[in-house]
Amino acid sequence: MFCSKCGREIPERSKFCSYCGAELASEAKELIPKGHGWSKTIIIPLIVIVGILLCAFAFFKLIKPAVSSKGQKEELATLIPYRAGDKWGYCDWNKKLVIKPTYEIADCFREDLARVLLNKKWGFIDRKGRMVIEPIYDDAYGFTEGLAAVELNDKWGYIDKKGRMVIEPVYHGTYGFNEGLAAVELNDKWGYIDKKGRMVIEPIYDRTIEFNEGLAAVELNDKWGYIDKKGRMVIEPVYHGTYGFNEGLAAVELNDKWGFIDTKGRMVIEPICDFAIDFREGLAAVALNYKFGYIDKKGEIAIEPVYDWTLDFTEGLGRVGLNDKWGFIDRKGRMVIEPIYDDVSGFTEGLAAVELNDKWGYIDKKGRMVIEPIYDTARGFNEGLAVVELNGKLGYIDKKGTQYWED
Repeated sequence: MFCSKCGREIPERSKFCSYCGAELASEAKELIPKGHGWSKTIIIPLIVIVGILLCAFAFFKLIKPAVSSKGQKEELATLIPYRAGDKWGYCDWNKKLVIKPTYEIADCFREDLARVLLNKKWGFIDRKGRMVIEPIYDDAYGFTEGLAAVELNDKWGYIDKKGRMVIEPVYHGTYGFNEGLAAVELNDKWGYIDKKGRMVIEPIYDRTIEFNEGLAAVELNDKWGYIDKKGRMVIEPVYHGTYGFNEGLAAVELNDKWGFIDTKGRMVIEPICDFAIDFREGLAAVALNYKFGYIDKKGEIAIEPVYDWTLDFTEGLGRVGLNDKWGFIDRKGRMVIEPIYDDVSGFTEGLAAVELNDKWGYIDKKGRMVIEPIYDTARGFNEGLAVVELNGKLGYIDKKGTQYWED
């Protein structure tokens, strides 16, 4: 069923909409039993009390998404980057300006701070629009795990949320912190530092991938292996390629074939695939005899390799390419969205970006075009927002296609 107020899909027999808090009159139950002969002195106060309780419950449901840090509708409390011509500020979901457009670029908030570009320098503002970290940096990443990488005079370091330089800018490159460590480049070699700036894993590697599930892929002399957080080589560098661990397994290339290893380095799926992508939602896209399908974690064929290309599953659907067109299949291999698109992204927050005749729009999981393909580029949704490009300019849209900009 659908809410008559906000139009969102909600569970059958709902009394209240979990999104907007509206009471659903069609499902309202009779509050006073018939035939009991209650007096008005009892009935009227009872009606008033029940009405107050219902209003309070509806009000709680309405404001809960805006105050919850991890709620279903946290995006209601998120400020939206808003572009006015070539300047950026922030607005609310009603397009009411909250922070005046004064910046050359304004990013989404991460850990309560947002990157902004002012006079070609990067700084950070809080949700009230206060410049809490002055724009003095040549480049900057968003905050992750309490720290943000910043570039100053071609060197990278890290600042905390008060703008203090907690790790001096001495590195030539970095990826940002993940699982407590950050990969850093020094003299064309890569190692890892902790949040105090200590070099816990010496920079001896040619390339690295960030830590995931306690291990990081590192390249040494054109071969890839894995180290733990103490820098121990727990999986020897014998592989020609890898992506990193996901769901307990990592795709690895050996002698031009791909298989999968576990975190102990055991080859649990033999390298017989022409190509492989890491596991997502229990399935991995693989190529056999140059046709793509999916395998499960036992290495058994879950979806026959009959496609020209397959990509990972997201939100229960997998992207498949057939005859230069893209569509979506479910976990049983059924084509639920026909391959009619020139390109597609994976589903995020219930929608997927699709390209049709060189323009991008968005479809839902039933294949309905919910946002028409009018954009030059389009990215996935995050916290109810997606970045799109139109006529050479970037902007944000919501799931209803509302455009948060003015030209």
